[in-house]
Amino acid sequence: MPPATTTGPWSLRAVPRPAASGTDPVSYAVRQLAAGPTAAESDVLTTALPALKHPSRITVESDRHSDTVVVRFPVGTDRLPGPALQQLTCTAARARRVELSTADRTPAKRSAAPAPITEPTARTRVELRVTDRQAGSDGRKGDGWEVTVTDEACPS
Repeated sequence: MPPATTTGPWSLRAVPRPAASGTDPVSYAVRQLAAGPTAAESDVLTTALPALKHPSRITVESDRHSDTVVVRFPVGTDRLPGPALQQLTCTAARARRVELSTADRTPAKRSAAPAPITEPTARTRVELRVTDRQAGSDGRKGDGWEVTVTDEACPS
């Protein structure tokens, strides 16, 4: 698979997919990326993420008051290669910026229809922690891997 880069024919690009109202946009975007391109997209798009048997087991944690997003893969997932990490970082960061730019919407204003696709209004630096470590009931993390990256290399 060609590497994911920010220039050239194999570049990263946004693929807008509206999430249903009330859906966490960052979790939705990460799960959509993990699921890979739709049948209609597969001729022109690919994902660098490894195939997962249960992409629904990916968890995403983000706090409205923080620019950090934590993405946890199922225990035993191999460390992500560079292109996959870059693709995941840019996907999560863009979704986070969209989330922050639409944070002024109140639940009373939302409808059951999919939310319109929104362009981020500001370039917020997003930090992404990607891991297969899981927090135990005692708050300690298990064995595994963890990497922290920022979205500074992502296309605008």
